[in-house]
Amino acid sequence: DDEVYAQFGFNTSEAGYHTQTLQRENGCDSVIVLHLLVRPTFNDTIIAGICDNETYTQFGFNVSEQGVYTQHLQSIHGCDSLVTLNLIVHPTFIDTIMAEICYNEVYTQNGFDTYVAGYHTQHLQSIHGCDSIIVLNLSVRPLFRDSITAEICDNEVYNQYGFTTSVAG
Repeated sequence: DDEVYAQFGFNTSEAGYHTQTLQRENGCDSVIVLHLLVRPTFNDTIIAGICDNETYTQFGFNVSEQGVYTQHLQSIHGCDSLVTLNLIVHPTFIDTIMAEICYNEVYTQNGFDTYVAGYHTQHLQSIHGCDSIIVLNLSVRPLFRDSITAEICDNEVYNQYGFTTSVAG
């Protein structure tokens, strides 16, 4: 929207020097020189990202949901300006890992280094810098030591529970 300067017989929106010749009441010519400055209006677009637990508070905005927002402002010279915000909300993550290890093992995946059963947490950051939490629910299977007492005849082979033997002992 171009503004038009329409005073003293002028009707222009172009910057520069403009002249208007008028006649005074006694018939003499009068010259009015208009030096018109055209100040710019602004139409800017900002693309910004925040984490899902944050609020974007720059340039007069105060929003925390993803979307496109506009802000009507005035420049230092009083000209209307429009700022458009395209806000992207990046997620934070809370993931739970269920894992099992044997009694004599150590769980060393996903940044953990533990052999203790129970819940363990790891605080990380996503690619966009948002806080993320990984919860490890670790179960430790017990170590069993059993003795098997069995009997076979002299010409037989014992082949149960993973054993294959014909020798006493």
